[in-house]
Amino acid sequence: MKHKIPAIGLLFLLFVLGLSACASETSDTESPVPTQAEPPIPAPAEAPAFHPLAPSDAQEMMASDTAFVLLDVREPSEFAEGHIPGATLMPLGTLHERAPLEILDKDMQIIIYCRSGRRSVDAAEILLALGFQNVFDLGGILNWPYEIQLPE
Repeated sequence: MKHKIPAIGLLFLLFVLGLSACASETSDTESPVPTQAEPPIPAPAEAPAFHPLAPSDAQEMMASDTAFVLLDVREPSEFAEGHIPGATLMPLGTLHERAPLEILDKDMQIIIYCRSGRRSVDAAEILLALGFQNVFDLGGILNWPYEIQLPE
């Protein structure tokens, strides 16, 4: 037995094929409608990043004539137990308020350390958010193999 396609189904199929063919055809004589060029989307600016700093590189930087600030972001009781000579105590909780008042040069090289390295990362991110540009993360004093100033 042969199947017959109903006439209405055949007409519908031809209609759909005709529409799709017309939609994709363009004439050579047609000129495209000019569109206003979209301005290019600027590439996102790279966020400033802090630089990890090995103890040997920090020691070298501190021994050179380069101007820098060495920040200990631990608590006062930890600082009193021993710190890297020349360090300034600026606990993490006070950094947001104190750094802009005490470190006036936003391009100054800032070396940060804490006990183990976790707070120094937080401190580096705070300083970058405040607009400081040359932030170096030394990590923790536990990894510092050089001189430590102990309480007298």
